[in-house]
Amino acid sequence: MGKVEQVRQIVADPFSGFTKLNDTERSVLRLASRGYSNREIGEKFNMTDALVAYYLRGGLQKIGVSKSDLPNLVFEMIETTVA
Repeated sequence: MGKVEQVRQIVADPFSGFTKLNDTERSVLRLASRGYSNREIGEKFNMTDALVAYYLRGGLQKIGVSKSDLPNLVFEMIETTVA
């Protein structure tokens, strides 16, 4: 299954992927998908780089993609699933 298919499946199933993200994971992923560094995200949310990495890693595992997929796939999907 390709990455685009994988993301489509995540969005199609309301009990997987993005719906499993907590608010912090969603916020961290949103900024990471826009190109913010861990340090920049940490400054925005008053977190250490390590804590940002923790939330980023956890969120990515829940949606089943890698950090390199963020710019191409995740940004659009997060924006369309979060009001």
